[in-house]
Amino acid sequence: MKTNTLFYSQKNGWADSFSQDRDAPNTAGIVFGTTSFLENTKPLPELAKRFPHSKLIGCSTAGEIPGQTVNDECLVGAAAALMTDEKIANEVLSIAISCVGRRLILGERAGKELEALMDYLPPTAKQIGFYPDGEISPYSAGHGDLHNQMMTLTTISEK
Repeated sequence: MKTNTLFYSQKNGWADSFSQDRDAPNTAGIVFGTTSFLENTKPLPELAKRFPHSKLIGCSTAGEIPGQTVNDECLVGAAAALMTDEKIANEVLSIAISCVGRRLILGERAGKELEALMDYLPPTAKQIGFYPDGEISPYSAGHGDLHNQMMTLTTISEK
């Protein structure tokens, strides 16, 4: 799997270059962003135009996580392309979903929590995420349920 992370701010536009080799039917694109993009829709068609063959999904958020930082009023995303060539290094995409209540409680320390997560991932891992009003994740018994003031972490890789 090869991954790209993407970042868009209202002030500076797209901060990342789009790797055209990531656009393919076997590429999944994930985008998280503030609801202000319901009014400023310019970046979403730009993203769709650059990834015309990929599968794109996303949702609105109460705060965005590009890498190990916390931001507001932006879009964060990732494009993960499944590869068939075994010579290509396997990459890991980490998706951190942390309740907005945690962000309010942690305040300035929210970024430190994100940095600490990266200590448990391979050095080349890329991370995106967002702050929702709650999370749905399975308990150890296996069934999913709504959680509050928690963080869920999903890692995606290809073997």
